[in-house]
Amino acid sequence: MCYNLGQYVLVMWGRNSKGPIEGLAGRCNMITDWNKTASLNMQIVRRYDNLTKMERKVAAVVAQLGEALVGYSISDLAVECQVSEPTVIRFCRSMGFQGIKELKKAAVRVEPPLALSKNITRMEQVGSDEDMVALVFDGIVGVLRETRKILDIESLNMAASFLARAKYVKVVGFGGSAIIARHAQHYLRMSGMHVDLVNNYLPNDPIFENYSEGDVVLAISFSGNTSMVVDIARDAKRKGATVIGLTAWGENKIQALADVTLQCVLSGSCIIPGTNAVERMSLIALVDVLLAGVYRSKAKQADPTI
Repeated sequence: MCYNLGQYVLVMWGRNSKGPIEGLAGRCNMITDWNKTASLNMQIVRRYDNLTKMERKVAAVVAQLGEALVGYSISDLAVECQVSEPTVIRFCRSMGFQGIKELKKAAVRVEPPLALSKNITRMEQVGSDEDMVALVFDGIVGVLRETRKILDIESLNMAASFLARAKYVKVVGFGGSAIIARHAQHYLRMSGMHVDLVNNYLPNDPIFENYSEGDVVLAISFSGNTSMVVDIARDAKRKGATVIGLTAWGENKIQALADVTLQCVLSGSCIIPGTNAVERMSLIALVDVLLAGVYRSKAKQADPTI
């Protein structure tokens, strides 16, 4: 059985099967700040790995019901999910809600992440040119919309302020994140900043790096765990630099050591199976909004009345 969470797909055994849930397209680690206006389905995706087997059955049905959940009592939902009522209550609490009333409010609080024109989320579903276009364009619109919902403005302003005051910025990104790092370096340079790009690395390179107070390392890693980026960021932090992380949503090594982190969603939608090309577009958007914040911060420094 397949339950579609917007762009997030839960693949399950049939209701009468005793087999386990087979998987979740787009796994992500959890973080504890839920004061963001993300859709309920997105919250389910974020918490999915921490749910029990029975709670995952509830998660799949809740995701499928959407706003129709409002018409369900605890007993109705338990019957629909083929679980006990206490399991439904445990699911609510695992999701951070006091009970089913709060769960229902979350189901109708925000618009769905994306009304896909054809609901194409994987290359395996592409059967026509229209499907191919829908996969890419709808996928990009979806991750941009969800990333905007989870963007923490306080963190954005803090990161922009660090960059605006920096005399030197090092932008770090490897592999699929290298193009995002290059994008950031190019436009930060255009703002008149001293910026270096690191997308080539030898294990002993950090040893010879020196930083001054106020220098910034912009560490870009979709996983947040790229060893080369982590090594450079950790060395910079130890030597007194400020570290700004750009990663996918969830707990990761960059998020743990950075002074501030901006994160995008993890949708599981793939142009090339096994890659995260669609989500990386939201990382570019985060770079752009960060650049806008830098220009705004510099303008305020020049004229405090702005």
